[in-house]
Amino acid sequence: MFKYKSLYLFISCFIFIVACKSDQTSSNNSEQVLTNYEALSESYEAYKSNADQQTASKLVIQIMNQIAKADMTDDQKMDLLETGYSISSKHKLTSRTVSFLYPLIKENKNAPENENRLAELANIMFDMNEEAAGNVLATGFVKSYPSSEHVEAIKKRITFNGENMDAYIMSLGERLFENPDFNGLNRAACTEYIDACQAHALAYPNSESSPTYLYKAAEVAKSIKSTQKALTLYDWILDEYPNYDKAATTLFIKGFIIENELGNDALAKSVYDSFLEKYPKHELADDVQFLLDNLGKSDEEIAKMIEEKQKNK
Repeated sequence: MFKYKSLYLFISCFIFIVACKSDQTSSNNSEQVLTNYEALSESYEAYKSNADQQTASKLVIQIMNQIAKADMTDDQKMDLLETGYSISSKHKLTSRTVSFLYPLIKENKNAPENENRLAELANIMFDMNEEAAGNVLATGFVKSYPSSEHVEAIKKRITFNGENMDAYIMSLGERLFENPDFNGLNRAACTEYIDACQAHALAYPNSESSPTYLYKAAEVAKSIKSTQKALTLYDWILDEYPNYDKAATTLFIKGFIIENELGNDALAKSVYDSFLEKYPKHELADDVQFLLDNLGKSDEEIAKMIEEKQKNK
């Protein structure tokens, strides 16, 4: 009997030591990543001095801001995503955890971690009462990982009837015009629809429907003036589905939004130049060239220029 108790204590101690080493390794990796960025130093020092929810929240917000900058490699971006996810998950910063999980799953489609992460994300969506996104993610998880230990628990959380995912998302789309606000749309229904479309692309990345859902979601986001969300969705299409039949139109709209909604002429020029390089014979090429030639000009200046051309003709 003593022998078995000794063995049990040995195993327990071994597991504890391994867990501590794992936490220490994670901490060391985080420190190595975060010390590379001067903009994160103040928040990271505050977090190290007092690692609570408040300092963790400030730090992960700074990490998200750093990720939003374009001047980093893919590896640097992934390191920051992993670090932000680790910290936000540890301190139960649910909405922040979601913000890191989405790109981590999206940009590592075949990663072994995705089994647990997709299950975690689906559960979080249900816990946050985001039922539509939860249903889509959970159904996709069950289909992708039928042998997972999480399957039975996930199945119990699915609330929609039937197996036709397209019909389910279509039903969400039909609610967009119910009880509309001043924009002519129901904002809550729009958000639900956008979330479901994003979830579909995440849970079914190889589906032919996914880029179409992302495109529709971006159009809805644009309609409710959620500009950054629309741009994020358009980038998702351009990065993951370059052969999508509306990829050129997506690039055109992206440039147009950046020019007219964000007022960033330099970035818009870069997008328009990219369009003409990729799609020189596209039916929108002349329109893009016109926008490029008149970048920075006011509507009045453009109207006057068109009027002068008509007079000369």
